[in-house]
Amino acid sequence: MKAPTHHFIRVRLEIAVIAFFILAALSLLVVYVADPAIYAHSLALTSSPADRYPVPVTLFLVGILAVIALLILGVVRHWRWVFWLILVAFAGSIIQIPVEGLQLLGIVPNPYPVWYSLFRGGVGFIELSFAFWMFQTSRHHGVWAMGRKKEERVSQLAHTKYGLIEYRSVGQGPGVLVLNGGHTNCHSPLGDEQFFLDQGYQLIIPSRPGYGKMPSATGKTAEAAACALVSLLDLLHLDQVVVVGISAAGPTALQLAGRAP
Repeated sequence: MKAPTHHFIRVRLEIAVIAFFILAALSLLVVYVADPAIYAHSLALTSSPADRYPVPVTLFLVGILAVIALLILGVVRHWRWVFWLILVAFAGSIIQIPVEGLQLLGIVPNPYPVWYSLFRGGVGFIELSFAFWMFQTSRHHGVWAMGRKKEERVSQLAHTKYGLIEYRSVGQGPGVLVLNGGHTNCHSPLGDEQFFLDQGYQLIIPSRPGYGKMPSATGKTAEAAACALVSLLDLLHLDQVVVVGISAAGPTALQLAGRAP
């Protein structure tokens, strides 16, 4: 089964978060129309039947709606600070949920109607679920599933019988062994990296012999480098990969094709 791509994960998360904020805005409007005294109590205002919609309450609602609009813009623009702000705010529901439960049980005073406490408790569970989803997404796919930042890239070292190999592995799915050319290591920019990840491939990107943490002794010739790379694939339990040889790595890619077709 093909693994979900970064693009699919990102779009699904964006749509879900934006839908939540739209529903939250509509809920705020419904509460404002049905019982504005709830907002008045939150602002420590004294509500009166003659003034059902006090100006401070209306301004408070407008301010919250403006913040929601800003957050939706941040989701669409993939602002990193918005991602972490939403994650922390949603994770705070882990405190809100038990408080609502204590109020409903009468253990602590409840200044709000029962229906409103039940509503807030339900929203808290949804927010906590979003927080877990966003945290898992950031761990495996980066903020907004945009991939890991360059400074976050981590290389690994494999001890093969032909020498030490430094490499970087990203993504999930069918394997693609990318052999960069020139004076490069496994952290060097790869123009098509995001394309491969979006198509659902796993990239294995070794450093060039003599660069990064890769000793030149591992691949003094194209033949030696090919043997070391086959050993690396064996260690990774990859029986079949697509090989991409760029520029000076072309001879090594040809040796791989000839020795391990």
